[in-house]
Amino acid sequence: MELLSKTCEICGGDLQKIDEKVFKCVCCKNEFAISTDLNEPKQAFPQTEETLGTITRRILAQKLDNLAEMLSASKKQVDDNERPIQDGETVTCTHQREVSKPRKLTRVEIPVGTIEIEDGAFENCVNLESIVIPDTVICIGATAFKGCRRLENIEIPSSVTHIGAFAFQDCIRLKHVLFPRSVQVMDVGALSGCNGLESLTIPFVGVTFAQEYVQSKEWLDLGYSGVGHFGVIFGAHDYVEQNAVIPPKLESVAIAGGNQIAEKAFWGCTHIRKVTVSKSITFIGKQAFEGCKMLKNVIFLKPNTWKQWDGQNSHDRRPSRSLFGEFFMESVSENILSDSEKAAKALTRTYCNVCLVSK
Repeated sequence: MELLSKTCEICGGDLQKIDEKVFKCVCCKNEFAISTDLNEPKQAFPQTEETLGTITRRILAQKLDNLAEMLSASKKQVDDNERPIQDGETVTCTHQREVSKPRKLTRVEIPVGTIEIEDGAFENCVNLESIVIPDTVICIGATAFKGCRRLENIEIPSSVTHIGAFAFQDCIRLKHVLFPRSVQVMDVGALSGCNGLESLTIPFVGVTFAQEYVQSKEWLDLGYSGVGHFGVIFGAHDYVEQNAVIPPKLESVAIAGGNQIAEKAFWGCTHIRKVTVSKSITFIGKQAFEGCKMLKNVIFLKPNTWKQWDGQNSHDRRPSRSLFGEFFMESVSENILSDSEKAAKALTRTYCNVCLVSK
């Protein structure tokens, strides 16, 4: 077959002459009827089936189109992330992992229906000032807000049951934090480095409501001798370390729930001035407030029915007998515990080395 100087109008390939008026493209294999009349347009014969060449070109073209779309979408996402966010702008996220961490992000609204704020979701969003958490969230993950140094306000809904380790670490502008009674676990160091705290409401003292969990092997392996002391949520491994890590401005602590204040729970917390004890607390361990030199007010929401008890722990509260048949359990005057200043003196002096129990 002879090659013609004409080219294929479809792919630009060379044409081969098949007969007098029919030519075939050597590239795309399409056949053409070419008239000798220059004014008559060329006519391509329809192909009854795709050849290997046309299939290959079609697949390559499709892949190129897909690649172009991916590059376009990627460029758009980069442009959106680099878009400067105006002061006070609200960013509503559809999912934590889809939230970029722009330097000027100041306020976030978690969408209703979210059940978990994942580990590290807003870590190091250094300009984040406030966040709205819906009442569908049940878990705030570890380091979720770590390093949010401008976070000034956060309201934790009563749906939350778990606060992860170091969740609010180094949120230095937080002044008032209220953890609802629904929380069952506050992991170690949840408020570590929050040196601006002035008041705090906790659902219990320590990291977990379940007393059986206090001496679990998991915490012992991490170097914590116990997790029933107050300072554990600030990263203290034991009660001896807690005064060094508790925020120096923290003066008021309210215990909203739980059933006990463990032995040496507030030992050496020299900055705290006021403690509020909930009605659900029925046990206060020995030396729970020893060394609290600045403690001026202890408010008992249920000041009656408290007794001095010479027991060893919170599990065995049966009164023991002396050799003379007398119980080592004496009632504590309601007049003392109903007066916040007298109660503070009693817990740091008179009843410092004994347990107190209540019905």
